[in-house]
Amino acid sequence: MHSRFEKRKEKENQDSRNPSKEKTITFADNRPEAIAQRKLIQGVHKSAQIKQLKSLQEVTNGGQSKLPIQFVKDKDLKQRGEILRQMTVHAPYRGINLWMATDRKTGGELYVLGTQHGLKMSEMGTTSRERNWLIQFLQHEHFTHVFTEVAMDLPRLQHNPNLTKILDEKIALQKELEEAKDRKSALRAQAKLGNLQSQEGGWDMTLDNAYLALASVGKETQVGTLETNESRRAAYDQNKTDAEADGVNIDFKTQGVPDTEGHSAHTVKTGNERNTFLEVAMQMLQGKDIASAEERNKQWTTTEDGAPLVKAGEKKLWIVGSAHIPGLTIRFHELGMDMHPIVPY
Repeated sequence: MHSRFEKRKEKENQDSRNPSKEKTITFADNRPEAIAQRKLIQGVHKSAQIKQLKSLQEVTNGGQSKLPIQFVKDKDLKQRGEILRQMTVHAPYRGINLWMATDRKTGGELYVLGTQHGLKMSEMGTTSRERNWLIQFLQHEHFTHVFTEVAMDLPRLQHNPNLTKILDEKIALQKELEEAKDRKSALRAQAKLGNLQSQEGGWDMTLDNAYLALASVGKETQVGTLETNESRRAAYDQNKTDAEADGVNIDFKTQGVPDTEGHSAHTVKTGNERNTFLEVAMQMLQGKDIASAEERNKQWTTTEDGAPLVKAGEKKLWIVGSAHIPGLTIRFHELGMDMHPIVPY
């Protein structure tokens, strides 16, 4: 009987006699941020909440589909709306507007992060814990590509390890300022806010810019855009053509409460994504495509020669208005992708 040492020695001799077999040395990445990232990912996939929410995949998986979700006509908004209405119950009621899609063939990953144009970092999320989780996730995840809707300057900011703490203090002070009962209390809160402003280093910017910076600054990440002013115009023109063919007024079809106001902003702040799904579903059931969002979804998911959106080994992030996410769940399924929400608890 050979000892473990003898077996290992024999294997090493065999490898040395076989030059075609390369030795690979791997090192454990034990940097604090790497360990934190591994714990984040492990926590997500072990979460009981995620296991429950993954039932969304059962609704959309081919072969086990419980809904008529496959190959819906692009212009049939009402049919898509009915699908989304039934899917509403599977969307998180306390989420962070972060979803993950995986291509069943290539294994490539595409994360979609819903934002609210104009909303600031200090207005993001429902609790400090959720906000901190998302900041940590974006900082430590290494994406191969990050896409925003339109081109924007990449903020040149330094990593701030105290960002979450500063944002928490800022939110508390803003509440204190709003509730101040006298001038003295208001001035005291304003002074503290001014001090925090210098400490944050410019990080309390709009969500689009902040998410882009957190996900790409200091990393070897390719940054791009999903659309241009011209492509947006093309989406509107296509909607207009379809509306005229159906005898529908184009203003009725594409206009409504802008996604920069009211209900959508509240949904992003609170993380109640069920409201987003229901709102978009109700619009589609009326034959509406507000801001041509669904026509633009079609543009974003259409590739040359039907190539996959994500290739093997790719990990992409799309930063888009949260109202795009419901429609994208259907379109990703049609492309052979599974999609589920990520909730940090």
